[in-house]
Amino acid sequence: MKLKSTHTIPSLLCKKTDGSIRIKCIVALAVSGLLVVGCITAFRSLGSWLVIQSTPPQKLDAIFTFGGEAARNVYSEILHKQYPEATWIISTDTPKDALRKLVRHRADTTNLLFVDTCKNTKSEVVFCKQWLEKALQHKQSVTLGLVSGPYHMRRINILKSKQSFPPAAKIYYLPVPLSYYRAGETDYKNWWKNKALRGLVLLEVKKIVGSIFL
Repeated sequence: MKLKSTHTIPSLLCKKTDGSIRIKCIVALAVSGLLVVGCITAFRSLGSWLVIQSTPPQKLDAIFTFGGEAARNVYSEILHKQYPEATWIISTDTPKDALRKLVRHRADTTNLLFVDTCKNTKSEVVFCKQWLEKALQHKQSVTLGLVSGPYHMRRINILKSKQSFPPAAKIYYLPVPLSYYRAGETDYKNWWKNKALRGLVLLEVKKIVGSIFL
């Protein structure tokens, strides 16, 4: 005597359906987990992403110091000693005060140029482009070092990419070393844990987003 199966076709379909749903749920959870990990990793990497640093060249024709914190001028002064033949261009609203400080530090002011017409980073980048175009009227190639804060370099790079810089110009990104600031290297690596650095990074990201639409 044959026993009849107690499983009907609808019940078998339901079991198969339940199994496929479980697999889809597991896959969805795994993908979501990976996305969360990816987002956290990307967020923590923002600080490193903002920093662009070139290998210092053997020669520089000019050094351009972006306006802002005093550390930029201090580091530029050291760079100018390494490249004494380079023209040092300083963006500042107070050129007389800047000159007095340099004289007090006994800095070489022979090849010094102050620019007080730039109002923001974009106008400074535009000035660099125009200066390079003039310089290339007398030279086949020109090397320019850009000095600013570490977290400022990515925005400078993005604004530069929106300008048609002369192909014969070689640009070097020379951010102020982290050792010039109160926060240590560990603080910069874990920027989200430091209130001041957290505000600085998020502000730069906000400005970068804004600069894309300028």
